[in-house]
Amino acid sequence: MLRSSSRSSGAEDDMAEIHPASVLDHVSDTRSTLTSRPSSRVAFNAEAGREAPKRPEEYDEGDALLVRRESRVERIRQSLVEILKGMKWRLLFTITILTLLIVGAYFFSRDAEAEHVPGDENYAFTPAAPLILPFDVKRSVDFIKCTITLPPTPSHNASEPVYVFAQLTSVAGFDAPPMPVGPAWVLELQHEGEVDTHRFDGPRWFSRKAPGAQLYLNITSNAEVPLAVTVHTVQLGAIAGYSVIIGMLILVALYTLIVFEVIDRTVTAMLGSFVTLAALATIDERPTLETIVSWIEYETLALLFGMMLMVGIFAGTGFFEWAAVRAYKLSKGSVWRLMLILCTFIAVVSALLDDVTTILLLTPVTIQLCHVLSMSPVPLLIAEIIFANIGGTSTPVGNPPNVLLISDKEVKRHGITIVEFTLHMAPATILAGIACWYFIRLQYRGLFDTVRPRTALEQEIFIWKRTLANMPAAAAAANAQEEAHVRTLLEQHISSLEGLQREEAALASSGRGSLQMDIGEMEAKYRIHNMPVFINCSIILSVVILLFFLQSVFAIHLNLAWIAILGALAMLIVTGVHNIDEVLEHVEWGTLLFFASLFIMMEGLSELGVVNAIGDRLGGWIEAVPERSRLAFAITLLVWISAFVSAAIDNIPYVQAILPIVIQLGENPKLNLPIRPLLWSLALGTCLGGIGTLTGQASNLVAAGLSQQAGHPISFNRYFRTGFPAMIISTTIGT
Repeated sequence: MLRSSSRSSGAEDDMAEIHPASVLDHVSDTRSTLTSRPSSRVAFNAEAGREAPKRPEEYDEGDALLVRRESRVERIRQSLVEILKGMKWRLLFTITILTLLIVGAYFFSRDAEAEHVPGDENYAFTPAAPLILPFDVKRSVDFIKCTITLPPTPSHNASEPVYVFAQLTSVAGFDAPPMPVGPAWVLELQHEGEVDTHRFDGPRWFSRKAPGAQLYLNITSNAEVPLAVTVHTVQLGAIAGYSVIIGMLILVALYTLIVFEVIDRTVTAMLGSFVTLAALATIDERPTLETIVSWIEYETLALLFGMMLMVGIFAGTGFFEWAAVRAYKLSKGSVWRLMLILCTFIAVVSALLDDVTTILLLTPVTIQLCHVLSMSPVPLLIAEIIFANIGGTSTPVGNPPNVLLISDKEVKRHGITIVEFTLHMAPATILAGIACWYFIRLQYRGLFDTVRPRTALEQEIFIWKRTLANMPAAAAAANAQEEAHVRTLLEQHISSLEGLQREEAALASSGRGSLQMDIGEMEAKYRIHNMPVFINCSIILSVVILLFFLQSVFAIHLNLAWIAILGALAMLIVTGVHNIDEVLEHVEWGTLLFFASLFIMMEGLSELGVVNAIGDRLGGWIEAVPERSRLAFAITLLVWISAFVSAAIDNIPYVQAILPIVIQLGENPKLNLPIRPLLWSLALGTCLGGIGTLTGQASNLVAAGLSQQAGHPISFNRYFRTGFPAMIISTTIGT
């Protein structure tokens, strides 16, 4: 229910539920109060500045009637045209999406026995007794997909590395000699339980109808002892040759829907993941439900869930409002100084923690601060997202791709440490941060010139206008007449308050009043109102942040997800929460579902060969360059290709696919490329590329979700206008 016009600090929280009768009573009471004010108040005129239409009495009777009829018919015609246009587009789009779902469901469920096919088979072989796996030549053999899970490295001291060789072989018919099909696939035994996948091109000259025709896979090794491997093979048709193209088309379609915001991005990600699974079932084989679920990165989702719970509980203490006022006081009223403080702080913290945790902690502070300053938090949040990515690039623990890179066994074998990584990455990120700061100053010039804290009167006008905007239209309301009357009175009430605002502005300009709210009023209004809960939450949150940092330095056998979940559980117990539903309202379920769908889609695209195709093409381009300019070309290509790919798709599968290729390029004696500059280039391009789009990094989406929950949505296009140029600038500086 609405309070009276006392303009208290909690008025905004009491606007959640509006009843027409209360609005009528409140407006009537306030109107009677306002009528006693001096008549110097300027009345609100919605039509001010417009040319008044000609009155019907200025025509003769017949002309006036004709004008009214033509005006009414024209309004009806325009309304019908608008409705038909909207219905036509919406109907066409709905039919297209439903058709896509039906077709996808057909292809996904076409193979009824897909989830009942026998799983991987275990085999043992020696050089003297190789493994022979025959194929059914009556089925499609345009491509053969083979997945091999390698055993641990043999315990004996081998004089040379142990390799596994897989060769596709064909026999054209009876008495025909075996013929190798394409080059052999060579795997080196390096890691225990390593899984590798390769796709063989089927024989083009092979006739499946020829008597005695055979096609088989010959697997052997150079090991002196028998090897046991797990092998899974799939026979693919000719459409598998277009899997990369189909995957790219799905990716382009997904981004088209997200860019134009046709439907919610979470629904778009769910649709994209289902279409990807349908394409995978048609081209390759339908993954089982257990496989699809295993593609979801539960550590990321659990980290987000635990941090959202802790931030939600912590917000109830009033800490974020209090911190916002402190930040404003530190900036001495300058929004640019405030933005510089926030961006520098978030960059430093993102280098020590991961950028997702940093965004979760600072986004609520920024939103509350902007509410106090009567400004949109979107510009500040976009700047914070950019600097969180830049700060996380400088250390191995600040960004997930860096964590993957520094923890790889081959990278460790080359002696690359955390200190060396930071010393090489930090200078580039500092220069990139300085350049991006001046770019943001240029793009946002003049935006914060009129920013100041809201007065009590301005706060009340803001609340009433938001109430008016959230009221249903009179034509769509159940009680149309009453709703129209309430709307009219509310508009008049807002007009009267705006008249008072103009009077206060006139008094302030004459030196007899002030529109500014001083720091003392702000500190009295926004303070911590539950000190015992605040102290308990602060202790728990400090321990969680400390463990986040220590687990990356010391051998603490708890990942970020477990630390966040345990911290949330401890905070729930200590604060004595009795209604868990109120706490769960702070969890961004849409964001979590978006991440889960995106993980499935990106892993499906990886299965279609999109990521591997990019990596293979990248390696081929580097090998084709002359030796004297090969290193410069490799560094530039790695940085820019990684940046654009990371802006378009999830950078985790990209790093997993491209890292072995980069290591192979660095270890190839014919290319003579040092591996360290290649690894720095990969890390720099992958992390800075996440700045380019709203979907480039997990932290970007988390900030967008929290902002949307607070009523300030960040669209893909709005972020792209600032994020993509910032990516180009930072990547150029890094190169």
